[in-house]
Amino acid sequence: MPPPLSALRSGDDPASSFKSRGYRQLRWLNLPKWRLCGTMVPPRDTALAATAVALRGGELFRRVGCGVCHVESITTAPAGTVIDGGMFAVPDALGDKIIHPFGDFLLHDIGTGDGIVQVGPQDTANKLRTAPLWGLRTKPRFMHDLLSLSLESIARHEGEAREPARRFRELSPEERQALITFLNTL
Repeated sequence: MPPPLSALRSGDDPASSFKSRGYRQLRWLNLPKWRLCGTMVPPRDTALAATAVALRGGELFRRVGCGVCHVESITTAPAGTVIDGGMFAVPDALGDKIIHPFGDFLLHDIGTGDGIVQVGPQDTANKLRTAPLWGLRTKPRFMHDLLSLSLESIARHEGEAREPARRFRELSPEERQALITFLNTL
């Protein structure tokens, strides 16, 4: 039996930590190694976020329509709420908290799905769960398929995100850079 993930300290490299305990592979998690990361979201870059360019980028983020799916704030369920078919009750430490994931965690068709049904009816086959944007500045690749190497990947959104992607493409180069600067504060 592998050790629980709670055995890791925040910031540990799960692969090397498990290897040091004699676990050579992470197959038991059914996740590729790159999917394992620290549980802490990196703090926002508040210095960059306070700049005029980033503030303008935040306005553009909302105006373009990114915030429809990449919502800025969510309030967690009240403490004691029973979820997952009665398997989990929200603890006090997680209940009624305002978090800023910049994602609604819902399924959306953005035109880049892989055809795999997502725990539901067949119409979920090309839908993807909105990825939260928190910590975005620490990632080298973007979109669910990791094929995009820059934040210009916003333009790849289609389907339900067709209009925001069109509005992004219509921004001036300076406006695009401001929006990307804003994203780099997350």
